[in-house]
Amino acid sequence: MKKFLSVLGVLFLGALILTGCSKYATKYGESEIYEADVTKVSVNDDNDWVLKGKTDAPDGTKIVVTPSDPNSDSFGTVGSESKSGASWAVADEGSFTVVVDPIMIADSEKQGAKTKVLVFGITKYHKKWTTTTISKKLVKKAKEEIDSKTLTISKSQEKYYESLDDDDDEDLEDDFDDDDFDTDSDTSDDEDINTDVSYDETEGNKNEQSLSYGQLIKADNFAGKSYHIGKGEVLQAEEEDGKTMLLVYINDDPDDLFMVMYDGKTDAIEDDYVELEGVLGDREDYDTDIGGSNTVPTMLATKITVSGHEE
Repeated sequence: MKKFLSVLGVLFLGALILTGCSKYATKYGESEIYEADVTKVSVNDDNDWVLKGKTDAPDGTKIVVTPSDPNSDSFGTVGSESKSGASWAVADEGSFTVVVDPIMIADSEKQGAKTKVLVFGITKYHKKWTTTTISKKLVKKAKEEIDSKTLTISKSQEKYYESLDDDDDEDLEDDFDDDDFDTDSDTSDDEDINTDVSYDETEGNKNEQSLSYGQLIKADNFAGKSYHIGKGEVLQAEEEDGKTMLLVYINDDPDDLFMVMYDGKTDAIEDDYVELEGVLGDREDYDTDIGGSNTVPTMLATKITVSGHEE
């Protein structure tokens, strides 16, 4: 009898240990997806959402916030970072704090606009924080097991984003003319590139880390800011009358395109890797070869360096 009770006690203790272990919600390839239960939502001084909560995810697990609605324009966009900025938010002793930029994931910045998001932890996810998208298949997989959370634009956030638009209209009217960037991917004698801008190296490097492509493609709030691209690949290069237009993509993703204008000639050709320094402009449309159009961020480059060529 004592032996039986002893064995029973061991089994009971084992059951308690197993019950206390972290259990992921679902798997995606080699990754494990954990629920991240949001317990508090606030708005910080930068008018970003701050989400705090609990999770069973192991320490160091990356915390992702992304729209859950497949019909949203931002579906698959990652809009989250750590509280300190410029890095992934991670699980730490069963808790997490994650900062979410509404520009990244909200389809509207008007007061009361609601965005349904998934908040989850994912292990063995090796993409850099600057990557702005996550596999839509992964998001759909997570959605099968995890409930959505609704984030709402506050009055202060609406006022903040409206003020950014007003500031851009006033401050950049003299810096960037409509003809600075040719939407037909063509340059002419009548359309001069405005060169009355300067590049700040410190600001450019900082913005490369803190401003993701997803932010730049969604708003014109960043026009006039210095920006550095450490490694871009030339998709298209055109030169006419001493002026150059490049279509350059980053993150090894042909969908992450910039339209780059340069008042001068460059050795850069298609499939070259380039380093760019310059100033951001407003988003512009360009015509594609198949008769459609794309909207892309623009840059007035002050320096273009060819660093290699794709073989």
